[in-house]
Amino acid sequence: MKSVLISQDLSCVGQVSLAVALPVLGASGLQTAALPTAILSTHTGGFGENTFLDLSASLPDIWAHWDKENISFDAIYLGYLGQAASRVWEKGLEEYSRQGKLILLDPAMADHGRLYRGFDDSYVVQMQLLARQATILTPNLTEALLLLNEPVDFTEVDSHRACVITQRLAQKFALSQVVLTGVSLADNRIGVYGLSRGGRVWERTQSGFRTAILARGTFLPAASWPACFTGWTWNRRLAWPGTSWPRQSWQLIWTRTSALALITRRPCLGFCSNCTISALIIYLKEEK
Repeated sequence: MKSVLISQDLSCVGQVSLAVALPVLGASGLQTAALPTAILSTHTGGFGENTFLDLSASLPDIWAHWDKENISFDAIYLGYLGQAASRVWEKGLEEYSRQGKLILLDPAMADHGRLYRGFDDSYVVQMQLLARQATILTPNLTEALLLLNEPVDFTEVDSHRACVITQRLAQKFALSQVVLTGVSLADNRIGVYGLSRGGRVWERTQSGFRTAILARGTFLPAASWPACFTGWTWNRRLAWPGTSWPRQSWQLIWTRTSALALITRRPCLGFCSNCTISALIIYLKEEK
């Protein structure tokens, strides 16, 4: 069984980051280990001034203990880290990269044209440094433009520009695998773009949803880990048995989560429960 170390924040309230990644990867048949970079009272998406307990100082001691016990992992999955933890991980990734580990970086730092609360331009620089050590990079559109040092302007974003951005990320950071997520297109559609073998860009689009869904950025990288270990490219379909990507599976999650937000009149908690995620059957199918 392949093992994945997941390192990102843990929000006590709100199904985001570690709370989403752990059950998804576990349901995919992977052995998971968690390395929280911080503990937050809630996620940062609408609950006011959340608390933030930085755990970055503990990371070197944890790594030292693992080395003493000969504990290792096949892959590393980094998400929302925080300022201090990103600097600690810069050194940690050097060793994992030297060992040839598969490293997936989801540079969670911004969305909808702006950085998350608590981040500034120095954090963008940190993510650029980590991206150079990654095997796979999965930014959303805002994060991609920041990583490329380009103006965050969505006025002229279409499929062609999304393909160009995907290719430029691969070139800048010397990557063979990039997945660009959350690209808003015409006719209320959302696009995902990535590189296949040979450097060709593929595209997947689907009807958008008006409700803001937290953790959707965590779900796609987490759900795609089985493809990383089977040697398949990311140009595959995620679906329920006997259905096509992604109507029934995604619609079920989005609808339940949107309904929860409307009923409770509280900021959306992300995916409404771990059961919803764990029950989602992930099929990675060869494209004909």
